[in-house]
Amino acid sequence: MFVLADLEGHILSDTKRGVARVEEIEIVRLVMKSSMNPYRPNIDTHETADVIPSLVHLIRECWSEAPRHRPNMKKVKSLLASMQRGKKLNLMDHVMNTLENYASSLEAEVEERMKELVAEKKKSDTLLYRMLPKQVADKLKAGQPIEPESYDNVTIFFSDVVSFTTLASKCTPMQI
Repeated sequence: MFVLADLEGHILSDTKRGVARVEEIEIVRLVMKSSMNPYRPNIDTHETADVIPSLVHLIRECWSEAPRHRPNMKKVKSLLASMQRGKKLNLMDHVMNTLENYASSLEAEVEERMKELVAEKKKSDTLLYRMLPKQVADKLKAGQPIEPESYDNVTIFFSDVVSFTTLASKCTPMQI
């Protein structure tokens, strides 16, 4: 919604003058910069007298900083359709169709990435459970601390096995 409003705002503000006031890269930088007064194209109501006031209001709603206060695509499309009653397709309809297609393809891509994320999570869980005992792996996944265990008696055996590589190549992992 924000992109739509930004595009409409630039169409209204810049085409009236015939000259773009701000470079595209500069616009992106200004929008990304967080400040108390975020950048928006200037929509002068005197210069946009021939524009439907409800369109200017819609643009300003789409610029809302809080996404929950912005209208959804369905509402924007119906408002624009009501403004265009009896008129032929124009640039705004094309922009709306393009944004709607972009939104649906973006949703499909997000869904695909979520499936990939779930598959990778399963792989990492499998690896974790292969490396560690189940109780330890479960505690790690839950973010719980793992208490060290203490044994009264232990044996540490140091040895140098001659030709260990040759011996290991002839045995199974369980035999070693």
